[in-house]
Amino acid sequence: MDLVLYKEAITLYLKSLEILSKSMKMTSLWWFNQHTNNTSTSNSLRLNLLVQWIRERFNECLTKAEYIKVKLVENDLNDHTEDIFLEKLLYDRALEISKNAAKMELTGTNLNSCELSYATALWMLEVIIDDDTLQSENEEPIQGGIESSLAEDDRIIIKKYIESISGRLKALRSKFNINTITPVEKHLI
Repeated sequence: MDLVLYKEAITLYLKSLEILSKSMKMTSLWWFNQHTNNTSTSNSLRLNLLVQWIRERFNECLTKAEYIKVKLVENDLNDHTEDIFLEKLLYDRALEISKNAAKMELTGTNLNSCELSYATALWMLEVIIDDDTLQSENEEPIQGGIESSLAEDDRIIIKKYIESISGRLKALRSKFNINTITPVEKHLI
């Protein structure tokens, strides 16, 4: 693995850790609010499973990030590579995924994967413009987050892509709904 790939990987793992940390905080806040309202046992079980899943993913990402950090230190003697920007990594990959989804949709092949691809691209673009720190009025923002290098013009462009891909996803899902109707019902439409 070359130095650029290590840098890209560590950038993505750090963002994943940030998202998982926010997820833990959101879950904790939800638990506190529900616990004061006496939630049912089934909700507690579901919440416990969610917390375990988030913790496992967090630990997995942390382990991989630490491994890559060691590799970066080993290979970083005379680093003259360009800086890596999370937003660019996510943006480029999201557009690539959505273009492939559009091709699948046009050819009518593998529409379930097409739906998943559109949704994945949307999530990736949402992560780019997400600057919510999940803080209440008396709290400080989560420290150690990755700082955004995104200009307002870039945000506007990304929001337009989000709207466009959302439209494609809705259209695809409406095709699913139309295709699940029996032929007799299609005639009645």
